[in-house]
Amino acid sequence: MDPVQKLVFLQGGEVVRYGLLVSTIPLDLLLGMTLALSDKTSCSAKPLKKQAVRIMSFGVRGEPEADFHWAYYPQREIPFLRVSIPSFFAADVAPGGYHLIQAEVTDPQANLMEVERKLHDAGILNSSKQVVFRHLAELAYAYPLPTIGLESERRAVLEELESLGIYSMGRFGAGFIKMPTNASLRAGI
Repeated sequence: MDPVQKLVFLQGGEVVRYGLLVSTIPLDLLLGMTLALSDKTSCSAKPLKKQAVRIMSFGVRGEPEADFHWAYYPQREIPFLRVSIPSFFAADVAPGGYHLIQAEVTDPQANLMEVERKLHDAGILNSSKQVVFRHLAELAYAYPLPTIGLESERRAVLEELESLGIYSMGRFGAGFIKMPTNASLRAGI
């Protein structure tokens, strides 16, 4: 990306001109792909401390066993931190007669079958015979982790980007730590 010429170079070779740019790319990745930054800002492109999450999704036949939208599981013996049932707040995520269960897993050793067993043990999944779909998605930038000195450095980087007409939004931009995803999206509008 060239903020002086106001050009973005896409992977397929296309070049897009912009007036103002709103980015939800994590700040460290954005800095790494932006030309013409000050030496101080370019040096700030070190990786952000973050928590990766693996989202394990299960398409399940029938109605949900659990009666919650999401729940937290702090127990060490359970490999997921949070379970959500998106079908409760968005009926179209699964066809009629089915529902979706998603588990946020931070244990890098956990696999789909282990998580499925633990969902059963927790009373969220009645039987593995009901599971018709399993999917694993890896999210390297799930949750930002604060570090000493990060806030002042981040503020200076954001100010330079904004002076170039680039607005970094989201959890790993202007909304670092304190902004949930939906608020991050609204901030970019």
